[in-house]
Amino acid sequence: MDLVYGQDVAKHMIRVIENRQDNELLVVCSAYFQVWLRLEQALKVALVRAKPQAVIIAVRGGKDAAKHRLQVQPFADMGATIVSVDRLHAKYVMGERLAVVGSMNLVESSASNSWEIAFLVTLKQEEKVKAQLMAATKDLLRIAKNEIDVRSAEAKRSEVNSLMFGEPAPAKRERATPSRQKPTVAKTAKTKKPRRKAVVVTGFCIRCETDVPHDVEQPLCGRCLKSWSKYSDERYAENVCHSCGEPHDTCFAKPQCKPCWRDAA
Repeated sequence: MDLVYGQDVAKHMIRVIENRQDNELLVVCSAYFQVWLRLEQALKVALVRAKPQAVIIAVRGGKDAAKHRLQVQPFADMGATIVSVDRLHAKYVMGERLAVVGSMNLVESSASNSWEIAFLVTLKQEEKVKAQLMAATKDLLRIAKNEIDVRSAEAKRSEVNSLMFGEPAPAKRERATPSRQKPTVAKTAKTKKPRRKAVVVTGFCIRCETDVPHDVEQPLCGRCLKSWSKYSDERYAENVCHSCGEPHDTCFAKPQCKPCWRDAA
């Protein structure tokens, strides 16, 4: 197991993806996912091999599902298994021989501009770590939601669990035909009340993305604030918006992205 950092993290993640062979499992897990040319080429190389459904791409769901759908659709069309997990924060790429587990989201700005750090694991030499990563992936599939891939979550998990763990897919159960239909009851139309503007009470540390109280005057968690205080540079570039948690060019002086800043105005 080796520690890699800087732009070497992205290089090794791409290397794991490109080195997938026929029928092999490949897991690409990233809280935020934005395709750039090098990543697109690597994934397409992996997906032209046998059993493309063994390529699992896991991304953040919930409010991020719609934008991620646009990014992953070309790979779903090639046969990849796409899963989404609300509040996903993990970042790792795992093949049969190598894995990279670290801080980097698979977005171009992180690959090109961010300073990242990760463990590069040779799985044949680290059987315990391999088993732990497989268990983590199985749990990831268990909690995945059907927000992005058109296939049902149940069918998706059965298919991938069969490939990963040799578990047989459960037999389909026939839905019982009701002996009688319930009488149709006319619904009374309800008057919609105007929606109130949501008050944000939880924010994100603009450096490490940890949940923190929403306070634009204090957009860092305690640990990151201690690190920032060494220089107290209010213009130092950070990673995410304090309000929405999405990757944006922010800093201590301007911790919100433009849309969130306008909404708060």
